Amino acid sequence: MNAVPETRPRVLMTRVGRLMAVMVVVLTAVFGGIGWLQAQSLALLNANVVYQGDNIVWSFFQLENELLRLGHAVHEAAAQQEPAAFESLRERYEIFVSRIDLVEPERTREVMPKLALHQQVMGQLHALVARLDPVLGPDGPTRLAPAEIRALVPALEAVGQSVRELSQLANQSVAEGVARRNAAVRDQSRIGIGLTIFQCLLIGVFAYVVVRQVRSLELRRSQLEQLARHLQDARTEAEQASRAKSAFLANMSHELRTPFNGLLGMMSLLDRSVLTPLQREYLGTARQSGAHLLTILNDVLDFSKMESGRLELVARPVDLRQMVGEVQALMGPQARDKGLQFEVELSSAVHPVVQADAQRVKQILFNLLGNAIKFTDVGRVWMQVDGCTTAQGQSATRFRISDTGIGMGETTRSRLFQRFSQGDDSISRRFGGTGLGLEISRNLAERMGGDIAVASEMGRGSVFTVVLPLPELDAAALVPPPAATPAQASAVSSVAAPDGLRVLVVDDHPVNRKFMQVLLEQLGHRVLLATQGAEAVTTVREQACDLVLMDLHMPVMDGLAAARAIRDLPVAQSRVCIVALTADAVAESRERVREAGMDDFLAKPVQLHDVEELLRKHFGARAVGARTGQGDRDCCGRPGQA
Repeated sequence: MNAVPETRPRVLMTRVGRLMAVMVVVLTAVFGGIGWLQAQSLALLNANVVYQGDNIVWSFFQLENELLRLGHAVHEAAAQQEPAAFESLRERYEIFVSRIDLVEPERTREVMPKLALHQQVMGQLHALVARLDPVLGPDGPTRLAPAEIRALVPALEAVGQSVRELSQLANQSVAEGVARRNAAVRDQSRIGIGLTIFQCLLIGVFAYVVVRQVRSLELRRSQLEQLARHLQDARTEAEQASRAKSAFLANMSHELRTPFNGLLGMMSLLDRSVLTPLQREYLGTARQSGAHLLTILNDVLDFSKMESGRLELVARPVDLRQMVGEVQALMGPQARDKGLQFEVELSSAVHPVVQADAQRVKQILFNLLGNAIKFTDVGRVWMQVDGCTTAQGQSATRFRISDTGIGMGETTRSRLFQRFSQGDDSISRRFGGTGLGLEISRNLAERMGGDIAVASEMGRGSVFTVVLPLPELDAAALVPPPAATPAQASAVSSVAAPDGLRVLVVDDHPVNRKFMQVLLEQLGHRVLLATQGAEAVTTVREQACDLVLMDLHMPVMDGLAAARAIRDLPVAQSRVCIVALTADAVAESRERVREAGMDDFLAKPVQLHDVEELLRKHFGARAVGARTGQGDRDCCGRPGQA
């Protein structure tokens, strides 16, 4: 009977013990976790305090280091006397000034105690900045004399020792402060255990914020992907528009050059006829206008090629003296028409043969000389050609184009080589133009490894200097004009009359056919005509010819296909000389012409001297046959001598 009452308390005590044990285990686990968390927090806090002190020490070290660098930059700028060295000095000064804010007492008082030396050195630094800002600050002068730069050295040296002492004192002070703070932080960590529950709540809030932020970032990512797709579509559309623009310009080049060929060609023939002085004046004005339109067209096409990266340079051995003579022969009459004196000085030291794209070099010179003549009303225009050495030590050819014209101010010079820029862009300006010529010229010079510089003053003329590092070659590198091929010689001896050539002109444009027919007949040659390629192949098969002038763009059969078909004829007919005569004057067309088996390339619009030079190149003395009566007149319409 007594055993039962004793058993119940024991069972109850056992249950309570077990519950207590569980609670102890749970509490031990909880406090163990809390203790581990606080230990990690304490370690992180200690590291943070040390890192903060290290940052302050590092800031003082940077200030001292930048002061030393500034002193070195002062000495270097005074010694080199170069704009780049002075600009580097100004940049080094700006960096030094930015380091001063990092060691202000307001920023360091949490780590460092208040030090009298700190306040004193900061006053010296602010005084130094006030001393240097007027000469090295953003609003200071762009250059200083060496003596003025050296005058800054004493001020820098005066503050240097104080900065070093402050840096050492700051290092010691921060180390002592870190030790004190570490002890305080450990005490604070013990107190902070009671805040664990609050920290857990903060973690929950943080988790909520993180989830919201992740969702926001996901939405933002989706929006950016959509924007990227839109940008890719816009890029594709822009590339398609660029290709369409290039194709449009290529087509417009052909379509505009074709009527230009007939227009300028017929006016050149008219100029060789008998005209009254008034008629000749009208005709001269019309020819000048046509030539100006052609120049604008060429500038726009060249600019388009440069933008698309398709402008090519074809460097070949060039007789420099001959090239300069050609420039002089063309530009001299323009200067004399304005009553200007025109001179060309070619130094005897200039190497006679160089590797260059003669057409592009002449384009640069024509542009600069044309501007010099246009902007000069009284006086003279002259060009000096000599040798020089570039900054990289390369041998170069230098062209100086000088004039006594209206000159330019600094504002005009600053935007001289910008596209579509005019010296006077008002609607009342005296001189027109596209504003592309100088930019194209500089771009060409840079592609050749050179550059164009200009010096000018208002009312005192201008000097444009072109420096081109053209490789020098031996005189043997010049290739003489090729003689007639054996096939051409055979054709001449068997089918051509001794008084001229038999020339087939193939062109679908009636005005161009008429112009070439009249021009060749005036040179004493017999002319056959064809309107498209298939007709040309039939004519060559049935009638022996000395020369075929072949347009490229024609219906039924184009010029390239016709040239290939002619080369497939029997030997006697297939070896006729074929020259492409086309308005499609791009480098790719020249390559296609060569691949089609043609012998040469002549770009529209063509003039009499172009045709004469071509015929002399391929047929020598037979280039000019028995002239007709109409052709026996000089450029002014007066009877000439054959």
